[in-house]
Amino acid sequence: MDDDLDQDGFPNANDCDDNDSNINPSAMEIPYNGIDDDCDPSSLDDDLDQDGFADADDCDDSNANINPNALEIPYNGIDDDCDPATLDDDLDQDGFVDADDCDDSNANINPNALEIPYNGIDDDCDPATLDDDLDQDGFVDADDCDDLNPNINPSTLEIPFNGIDDDCDPSTWDDDLDQDGCANANDCDDLNPNINPRTLEIPFHGIDDDCDPSTLDDDLDQDGFANADDCDDNDPNINPSAIEIPYNGIDEDCDPATWDDDLDQDGFANANDCDDLNPNINPLAHEMPDNEVDENCDGILETTPISEPEPEPEPEPEINYGVIIYPNPARDQIFIKKDYDSDFLIKLFDINGRLILSEKNHKVLSIDHLSSGTYVLIYSDPSLRQVIRKKIIISR
Repeated sequence: MDDDLDQDGFPNANDCDDNDSNINPSAMEIPYNGIDDDCDPSSLDDDLDQDGFADADDCDDSNANINPNALEIPYNGIDDDCDPATLDDDLDQDGFVDADDCDDSNANINPNALEIPYNGIDDDCDPATLDDDLDQDGFVDADDCDDLNPNINPSTLEIPFNGIDDDCDPSTWDDDLDQDGCANANDCDDLNPNINPRTLEIPFHGIDDDCDPSTLDDDLDQDGFANADDCDDNDPNINPSAIEIPYNGIDEDCDPATWDDDLDQDGFANANDCDDLNPNINPLAHEMPDNEVDENCDGILETTPISEPEPEPEPEPEINYGVIIYPNPARDQIFIKKDYDSDFLIKLFDINGRLILSEKNHKVLSIDHLSSGTYVLIYSDPSLRQVIRKKIIISR
């Protein structure tokens, strides 16, 4: 063959591709394949809507109004500008489409929003939600001094002494009935002209004369006990919850029955008794040799001479309320062992009642600086109201 090599019935002069029988003037143009199927350059192969954008860039090549240069028209359900990121609905991005959102230009207005009363805006897109006259008493907020209470409005009768402007009229007389110049809101007794913020407080008579709870009328020392129960209302360290400190001549716990001296009730005051916690130790007691105890308080520990004395075993620690204080006699240290955790205070007094040592929450007391002799140790636990008094002998 010298012509019409593809045998499609068209000579080479009229066939734009004489090697492909599917390409000739009678063939149907197939768009978007980049081939001139019908051998007619005027037949559109791309940009069929002639909007200037090829199919690859045009999301709808059959509509000239839809292309990347087009302006997005909201709420029509069409991607006019071929950009999925351009909002077509829910323009305020509050999660609600325009059909459900009464203002799709304001993200603060949607069915999930909280209605803000008195702003004239339907914040929650629900006309049934009240925006004014919330108490439904017939008066709008501008005329109602409490729009949350239907019993308070301009038509209500004023009730004196309730601290409420029931009729929404400040000029209605409803306080300062005792005419002392102080309104009921500031006067703790509006029926007594002698009681008001201008009055001088009189202590201990049970009346708040100056209407100021911070002015002390009782419990002047602020220890938690009223004058009737406090034997010294000027000293916060003296009250029924205080721990009695022996030998100081003061009734700290306001209980005359608590011993302040001669604690062991053996007839000898602390000044003459070398162990005021043990009635068997006093100047008239019988001295027992070899027990490391000065029973008769003469300052001499009597012993029975022996050729080779055996070392005495250390006495078993005494347990009081789950507390062990040991050793006793002690040399350089005193140890405190407890079965539970709580704050505690240790005070050590000499035989004359003078405070020698005071430690808080210390389970090891160093006493190597103290002289040999008899001392009184007081252990106190305020949280458990626990007090342990113990005679301690320091011996070196």
